[in-house]
Amino acid sequence: MCKHLFAGMLVAAVVSAVGATLSYADLSTKTATQGGLQIQYTPNCATTPPTTYNLGSFSVSVSNVDATYMDMSATFTVNTGAGAPPASLFNCAQFYWYQNVETLPPNDPATYKGQQVSPATGAKKLPITDPPSGGWDYMYLDGAARTMPDPAYNVFLDNQPFYYTAAGQAAHSVPGTSYTIEDEPAKRPDNGGFGVQFLTYLVAVVPQQCDCDDPDCLAPGQIMVLGGFAWHAGTADIAIESTFPAPLSGSVADVNAGLANGGFTPAWTAVSNADFVICCPEPTALGLLGLGGLGLLARRRRAA
Repeated sequence: MCKHLFAGMLVAAVVSAVGATLSYADLSTKTATQGGLQIQYTPNCATTPPTTYNLGSFSVSVSNVDATYMDMSATFTVNTGAGAPPASLFNCAQFYWYQNVETLPPNDPATYKGQQVSPATGAKKLPITDPPSGGWDYMYLDGAARTMPDPAYNVFLDNQPFYYTAAGQAAHSVPGTSYTIEDEPAKRPDNGGFGVQFLTYLVAVVPQQCDCDDPDCLAPGQIMVLGGFAWHAGTADIAIESTFPAPLSGSVADVNAGLANGGFTPAWTAVSNADFVICCPEPTALGLLGLGGLGLLARRRRAA
C-alpha cells in the first residue's frame, strides 16, 4: 500500500488466519537478504525432465520516513552465476511481487467495497491481497461508491492480484535482471505493537501461450510462490520479521486466503514451486512473447 492505510505481518497471524503453520527464523531487523530461490524449468513443454535452477536472491530493508510513515523496499536480483536459469525462461515466465495484508488493529479504517476488513466485532476479511481486485476504497475519489478512480492510484487499479498494473510493472522493471517493490505505509498503533502486518511474496506466472497439457506444468491462472518476507509497521516499531524461500508450510494457503478475500478467486490459485514446473515451448513456437514484467514503484499512501 502506498502512503495510506497499511504496513506488515507476523507469522502468528497467518496461523490464525489460514489454519496453517508458517515457520521461519524471526529476524526483527531493518535489513535482510534471502538467497536460494529455486525454480523448476523445462524448455520443451515437459517432454524431458525439468531442471532445478538457482533463480536468484532478494534483499529487503525498512526505514522510518517520519513519525507517521515508513518505507519498505525489496529487490529481487536474477542469478547470472552458477546454477543460473537460461535466458529462455524469461520468454515464457513472468515474475511479480504479490502482497497480503495479514493483520490490522481492530476497527481500522481500511475498507474494501464499503466494508471494514478488520472490524472491532464480527468476521475479519484478512488476510487480503494488497491491493484487492479493483483497489482499496481510498483509491477512489468517491470512496466506497467506487465510480471515480483517483488518478494518483492508476498503477494499482486493475483486476490482477499483483502489486502494480502492467503499465507500472513495465515502467519500473528490468525483466530478467532485477525487480523492485517499494511501499510507504502509514504506521498503525495497537495490534500488539505490530501495527499493520504484511507478507510479501515473489511469484511466477505464465501467459496462455506457455500452457501445456502436462499436469505438473504451471498453467495460466496459477501463481507459483517462490519466496517472500514478513514485515510490520507500528508506531512503536518497524521491522522485517522474516525472510524465506519456498516451499514453506502455510505460504500457499496464505496466498490463496488473500486471493479469496481480495476478490480474485476462482480466476487465480496459488501453488508451490516444489510441485509445479515452468514449461516453455521451443523458442520458435513462442514467437515474440516479450519478457515478463515485475514492478518497481513507490506508492506514497494517503493517511487514514
